[in-house]
Amino acid sequence: MEGSSRHGRRTQKARRNDPARRATCQLECRKWKSGEVLNGKTVVFLSCQLADADRLARPIRNALNDRGYHAVIVMDEPLLRGTFEPESKVTGYLDASDAFAALCTDDVRNPGKTAQNIIDEIGRARMHLKLREVVCVLN
Repeated sequence: MEGSSRHGRRTQKARRNDPARRATCQLECRKWKSGEVLNGKTVVFLSCQLADADRLARPIRNALNDRGYHAVIVMDEPLLRGTFEPESKVTGYLDASDAFAALCTDDVRNPGKTAQNIIDEIGRARMHLKLREVVCVLN
């Protein structure tokens, strides 16, 4: 009996420590906390190549928006106040985001590899205090 109790506690602890479950819970919790959402919606940053935007990223953005999120594809968004170059625009939208998803498709200039800007954005999201546990990389 004691062994099964320990096993049950280990299973519960494993579930609590599961990164995917934690990311989902954190994303859902942020949805309801004031001040951490844009216009009352959780912001999801979508990182993608320009070549895949119409075929892949925009349909995902639209599906997320239909489900109550605010999905952001930086190239489709206006410059934020005080941003004048692409790097600061990306930084501004990363700062405003509650979750990050990278769509890692083949680079059109280098087949078989992911575009360097997507790799850089993944690194920036993983270094970001608010995003580091809610990063999703899709191949």
